[in-house]
Amino acid sequence: MDEFEIILANEKIKSYRFITLIVLLFHLLFFMYLLFDEKLRGYSFLSLVIISIYLILFKFLQQRNHKAFYFNSTVYIFFALFWIETGNVWLFIISLMLGILYHISLQKIKLIINTTGIFKVNLPKKKYAWQLFDNVILKDNFLTLNFKNNHFIQGEIENKVDENAFNLFAVAQLNKQS
Repeated sequence: MDEFEIILANEKIKSYRFITLIVLLFHLLFFMYLLFDEKLRGYSFLSLVIISIYLILFKFLQQRNHKAFYFNSTVYIFFALFWIETGNVWLFIISLMLGILYHISLQKIKLIINTTGIFKVNLPKKKYAWQLFDNVILKDNFLTLNFKNNHFIQGEIENKVDENAFNLFAVAQLNKQS
């Protein structure tokens, strides 16, 4: 086999979701505070209604599909739309950027390993040549990439990969480089 696709588990997803929950709670509290402002009362009430409907619908859909409840990046779009409607461009940009970063951070870390090197497909994309590695090994669903400069990348893999075939392939590629 000349190419392996490995998906590493993203261990920081719980932290990203917790941060999103805190941002959501701050927005909800701020929208409730803006209910007392005559000029922004309509926008804040509409935002509270839309976010409440979104949360109820999203929770219902995830329970029906038997998945854990978490927020996706569309919640940041609601915030951005509110801020642009109120004329606050900076908070619009910040909400939009947070939504994009949140969407990127939830992606699975995907590696393509072939005869030319190891490629990280997600943002930020990276290409590692075989000459950079001292050792590459897959053992007990953990991938270890040991660089010659004493740095390493290690992570649990989510997909099934034949360990023996992968390790033989990695050793063959490393031996070609020496």
